[in-house]
Parts: sequence; structure tokens; C-alpha cells
Amino acid sequence: MKLSIIVPVYGVENFVLDFAESLFPQLNENVELIFIDDGSQDNSVKNIKNFNYRSNFLHKNIIFLEQLNQG
Repeated sequence: MKLSIIVPVYGVENFVLDFAESLFPQLNENVELIFIDDGSQDNSVKNIKNFNYRSNFLHKNIIFLEQLNQG
């Protein structure tokens, strides 16, 4: 069984990297981290994309999805 941690990303520029880095040591083949951008207008998306790029060299189970703001 796989555990999926789903993280909404909207207006969390100042917090998203600390949050992601705190979860990173918990990741293994049974845990996936899914970030969902909900049309954020700040640098949240840029920050998490950079984290995702760096992290994928170690973990392939970090996923980033983008969508228009759903409210």
C-alpha cells in the first residue's frame, strides 16, 4: 500500500519550502508527495518546482500538478 500526501499550493511562498523539506526525510518507495498548484499568484510555484527538480534526483515519487484556480 502507498501513502499519498497531497499538498495544495496557493499563496504559501514563505512556507512551502520548509514544509517540503520537513517531509523529504520521510519519503520512501511507499510514500509519495503530491503538490497541486491551484493557480497561485506568488512564487510558491517557482519554489516548489525548484524543490521538485532538486529532489527528483533522489526520489521519483514527488509529483507536481498545475491547474487553474478552483476557489
